[in-house]
Amino acid sequence: MKNFRFFIASLLVATLSLAAMAQIPTSNLQLWLKADAGVDTLNGKVNRWHDQSGKKNDAIQLDSMRQPLFVGSELNQKPVLRFDGFNDKLGFTGSTPMSQFTLFMVVKNYSGGGEHNSHVINFGPSGGDWNKWFFVLWGGLNRVPDLIAFSEGPNGGMFANAPNIAINGEWRIISIVYQTKFNTTLRWNSNNATMTVFEPGPSFLGPMGDPNGSGGGIAGADGVPNGNLLTAKCDFAEAIVYDTLLHDSEILAVENYLTRKYNIVLGIEEIQGEIIPERFTLSQNYPNPFNPSTTIHFSVPSSEFVTLKVYDVLGNEVATLVNEEKSRGSYKVDFNAANLKRGIYFYNIQVGTHIDIKKMVLIK
Repeated sequence: MKNFRFFIASLLVATLSLAAMAQIPTSNLQLWLKADAGVDTLNGKVNRWHDQSGKKNDAIQLDSMRQPLFVGSELNQKPVLRFDGFNDKLGFTGSTPMSQFTLFMVVKNYSGGGEHNSHVINFGPSGGDWNKWFFVLWGGLNRVPDLIAFSEGPNGGMFANAPNIAINGEWRIISIVYQTKFNTTLRWNSNNATMTVFEPGPSFLGPMGDPNGSGGGIAGADGVPNGNLLTAKCDFAEAIVYDTLLHDSEILAVENYLTRKYNIVLGIEEIQGEIIPERFTLSQNYPNPFNPSTTIHFSVPSSEFVTLKVYDVLGNEVATLVNEEKSRGSYKVDFNAANLKRGIYFYNIQVGTHIDIKKMVLIK
């Protein structure tokens, strides 16, 4: 107890700010587009969507005939970008080559559109180097529903079905963790999706043909294959891309942020246990600061005895939230501090030999 109180005192000296923790991981963040920030419009159409990651990977369109519409208060009182499926697209002004990545997007698919209505998002290096390109499609050239495509060279792509990922008229939070084209996990609205590979991908030929930016784009791809204009008829609310493979707890944090922000059915809290944890994790409580309730997520990679306790700044135990054997899985614990005074508290978890401590702030 003496050592724990010393730890708390040291932590208080190091950080006295009551500001909330960032809602999503920021390390390795390469692209963050959200319709409620950084959207430039003229006459109701979007000409530039500013990247919020700091990497300046903006998505732009100079041709007013190809600019998507800006629609306000569409999704949980928040705006979206609406692409017509015929020629609307935004091209990235830059892109960082990525051999592995984690992608999140909030999108709603619509039926109809142009002859080759397909591409939702695609990215990679400039100059048409298809060895590093990645595509997500609805349907595609052969009208296969719920399609996802991975390209690793002119003849090295693959097509796969992912049931219900692109059902018409429903919002989807889509999560993709890509290591190789045959080692990829996919989730929609926090459900694990089963991908079934059904044929090799097409031969992607030639440069992108994008006059408004190199490095892919949103809702369209020009000139591939065979000079076709590939587009998507969809609403887009947010896209987040990391150039690394996020851990389970980080994926849960982003999905939780998007679920709460857009109030989309089948949020993470209902089915979070479907992610099989690969290591011990303890997430920052949410919300934080809180009044009077907050939620703590943690995961254990194997059956272990788990204790989760809450302490005040003096090191006094004020609550025991978990004190039992837990099997492998991800868990959430709700903490109600209605009977406690406002201030800084710490929650301490021990799973086998692993110990972690995080700070939380109660406001009243």
